[in-house]
Amino acid sequence: MTGVIVALANVRIKRNFRRSFTAALMHDLFNILTVLLVFPVEWLTGMFHAEGYGIFTRLAGWVADLIGLEEVSKPSSPIKVITAPIVDVASWLGSTLMPSVAAAGLFVAGLGMLLMFTALVFMVKNLRGALLRHMDGLFRTYFFRTDARAYGIGLVSTVLVQSSSITSSLMVPLAGAGVVRLRRVLPFMMGANLGTTITSVLAATANPIAAAMTVALFHVIFNVTGTLIWWPLRVIPLRIATWYGRLAGQKISYAFLFLIGVFLVVPVVGITLTELFMRLR
Repeated sequence: MTGVIVALANVRIKRNFRRSFTAALMHDLFNILTVLLVFPVEWLTGMFHAEGYGIFTRLAGWVADLIGLEEVSKPSSPIKVITAPIVDVASWLGSTLMPSVAAAGLFVAGLGMLLMFTALVFMVKNLRGALLRHMDGLFRTYFFRTDARAYGIGLVSTVLVQSSSITSSLMVPLAGAGVVRLRRVLPFMMGANLGTTITSVLAATANPIAAAMTVALFHVIFNVTGTLIWWPLRVIPLRIATWYGRLAGQKISYAFLFLIGVFLVVPVVGITLTELFMRLR
């Protein structure tokens, strides 16, 4: 979604917008197409399991068991130890400045969000400035010379910044400007999707129980499966993205149709159908 919004910033220049929107679509299509394949398999295999776990959930649970995490009521966390001083300062400010516990909690939450967004803004600004000013000539000749290299760059850069939204948002304007060829964008997005799974694994270490790690590993397995499927068949999402990007370049309403349909209508319909199905059961 972030990439699509970034692409809309180039709407005044049709050629740049078409390329930007096509690049953003590749990130979303990878996830959409993978869900269309993984979800039915997970659902069907879950029907034959006593607890309703599909094959991917069972695989993630098996890997979590190999890691050896135990279910504990109050797990210790290395991340909590590292961030404890900042959390303590924020809690002290909240309790000092706010009149109630609820207000203090909201204050701490708001402060955390402010720090996160500030860090993201500076990170994107600095990375984008460095890439566009100093590394423009290296993209075609080195970083994105092959699909495999583009995949590796997407993977490593996303691991470093811990957000595929950041790396994909940086890639969209580069593709729109013609700095990176569209055929190299898809492998980059695949690598970024796998790289962002490290975030969920790190998040699971903040609450190191088997269930949390299983969810994080499911995220990893989902993206590995998607890569194994769509890497040899990458011409399919590439052609779909190119086709729809051309439509959006001709008529902007197609871009908003995709944005609203995929990120609003489909989730609402899915949640509604799930609720109805659960009630019927």
